[in-house]
Parts: sequence; C-alpha cells; structure tokens
Amino acid sequence: MRTLSLFEEERLTLLNSIELSAESLRHYGSFYKHWAIAFSGGKDSAATVTLVAHLLETGRVPLPESLTILYADTLAPIVHWRVCHVWDWLLQADLELGFPTFEIARIYGQNVSEGEEPLNARTGCMGCPRVQQDAALDRLVAQPEWAYLAPLQKLRPLYWEIKRPQYRHRKHGEVNKDGSLAAKQNRLDPLTLSARRWMLEQVLSIEAAVNEAAQSLAQPQLSLINAEELARIEELIAAKTYPEKWDGTEHRGDEWLPEILPDGSVQNLLFDSFR
Repeated sequence: MRTLSLFEEERLTLLNSIELSAESLRHYGSFYKHWAIAFSGGKDSAATVTLVAHLLETGRVPLPESLTILYADTLAPIVHWRVCHVWDWLLQADLELGFPTFEIARIYGQNVSEGEEPLNARTGCMGCPRVQQDAALDRLVAQPEWAYLAPLQKLRPLYWEIKRPQYRHRKHGEVNKDGSLAAKQNRLDPLTLSARRWMLEQVLSIEAAVNEAAQSLAQPQLSLINAEELARIEELIAAKTYPEKWDGTEHRGDEWLPEILPDGSVQNLLFDSFR
C-alpha cells in the first residue's frame, strides 16, 4: 500500500488537474481560431490529446474552428499534472470514454488496472542512439503480442556503428575563403556513398523482418522508410549528392593522414610505409 505524505490532502487531485487544464484551454484557446496539438505517442501526449478531445466533446471548452494533431514531441497543457494523474486519466479515457489508451500504459511497463505503482518512465525515438538503453522498446517486445517487433532492437547498434570513421569522409588541408587554414582540420562529416547504400539495406532488412513476422501473425505492419522517402534517398545517392563544401573526393575517415598543424606545417606519419 502506498504511504500517504503529511500534506497529501493539499496535493492536486485528478479532477482539480482536469479543471486547471480546462481553464487554461478556455483562456489561451480564445486567442486562436485554429489549434494544433503535438502528439508523440507517449503517455503524456496521449493524455493531452484525449483530454482535449473530451473537453471539446463535452462542451467544457469552446470548439475552435479547426483542430490539428501533429505527430511530434510535447508536455503542455498538462505540465502541472502529477504522474499518477496521467496514469489515472489514461485508464479512465480507455474504459469510460472509448479512447484506446490502455495499451500505452502497458508499453510503459505498467498495468495500472491491477494496482501496479505508476512508473515515471521516459521514452524517446525508437532506437535512439543518444540513450544507453531503449527501455521502452525492450518492455514492448517483452510482451508476447509485440514480440515480433524485436528486430527493431537492431536499429540502435546500427546507428552507433554508422558513426565510425570508416563510413564517413574526412576533410584534410581544408582552407577558408581567405586562404587561411580552417580551424577544424581532419573533421568528419558526411557518409560515403557506399555507407549510405549499406545503411539503407540494413534498415530495409529490419523493416522486412518485422513485417514478415507481422503478416504471419496478422499483426500491424510498420514503415521505417516509405515509398516516397525510399525513392528520394535512392535519387540522392544516384546523383552523388553531398552537403555544401563536400563533393565525395575527400579522404575516408579511417585513412591515416599527416597532421596539419595550426601554423601550416605538416607532421608526416611515422609509419607511413606500413599502411
């Protein structure tokens, strides 16, 4: 059983939080005819979208002329909500209002209907290389009905791999417009054309593995790269497109190169003959 705090009665209840959100929407919403809500697919944004929809449908907040849901990151207008309010609302929105929000709680690793303590977990982009562990994806594929998504766990190691020097070009001897040496000598940047093709093949292979399993299990399929994106990627590779100031003739990132010092002098490789 959860231990109540000394000031438990002074803390916001879910009903109080909903009313504060309604007041906020009534006030700030009156300034605009067209509304847009950012939706990331996580617990907070799911609570936000379903709450706003409910408040509009019940007339507690006046309808705008238009409402657009944008798939993007968000934390307002429920920034003042406690974590338990988010869980309570997601359960209520599913059971009482018909929004399919219960699965979101399960993906976060909680089953609030069975009394599990709410978890203040965070999720990010699928396979995000900036986190040590993609905990949300790990929890998702641990559930039998979503286990077929396990190939997606290969994305994060793949993103880390493609950052290595052998897949990229390196500037060497770069100069500014005035002829002076650029400050960041030997900098790495764009992927080589072969690395781009290899990376594309890997991502498409992961997508295919997921969708093959999905089809056999009659589960929803996914699209990591849609047809329009694929056509554009292949077009850019075929055209040998590079970022500004790069043309693909630069050295590969893992090549051994003499060091160019700030004064313009060059320190040759000691073991150049053994390359």
